[in-house]
Amino acid sequence: MDFKNLVNSSANTNCEYSNHTKSETIVTYVKKLIQHYEQPSIRERMKTEHQLCVQEAFEIFNEFFVKYPSLAKMVSEDPYQFDMDRLLDMLNLKNKVGNKEISYQDASAGLGYKYYDEFVKPTLKSTDDS
Repeated sequence: MDFKNLVNSSANTNCEYSNHTKSETIVTYVKKLIQHYEQPSIRERMKTEHQLCVQEAFEIFNEFFVKYPSLAKMVSEDPYQFDMDRLLDMLNLKNKVGNKEISYQDASAGLGYKYYDEFVKPTLKSTDDS
């Protein structure tokens, strides 16, 4: 499954979760939660009543919050800046490991290098310049 196509599809497409892979279900949950937060009235309330809006989302999307609490929390902290591409990368990597296209160790090492290059390496260069 191409997760980028799933992300670009309507959140209501293929709503039968039982027909989805776990990764597709996760993407659908995330898209629906973000769409919820993007409603103009909720977007406005998020500025002053963030915790209350998250509580309401918890009640509406309880299954997502219960099954994937860390991910639901990440999305809810700042739904307008949520990095969907990073989620898709992780899910694609998870699927590759599951399909034995890559080993868990290689996937883990690859992520380590990627995030080292993204987060650590730039700070080392600026430290070296001082």
